[in-house]
Amino acid sequence: MNLTKIKKDAKLSDIINDPKKQKTMLTEWFVTNKEYDEAKELTYCEFPLKWRWDETNKKWIKRQHGFKIGRLYYVNPAEGE
Repeated sequence: MNLTKIKKDAKLSDIINDPKKQKTMLTEWFVTNKEYDEAKELTYCEFPLKWRWDETNKKWIKRQHGFKIGRLYYVNPAEGE
């Protein structure tokens, strides 16, 4: 997740009108809930189980094959704690 720092002397109007900050995961969750009935059945916390966030296009996309683990690292038990 990309978190942007806001300067101390930044004007609120500049922050609000910044096009990069117009679409967030939360605001687009509301949009997706408005457009898709199946999205309305999920809470915001459950949403990533059925939908994935497309950072490039700033929108939620329905998962095709359900929830997946991105990476799973193997550790040999002989390595110890």
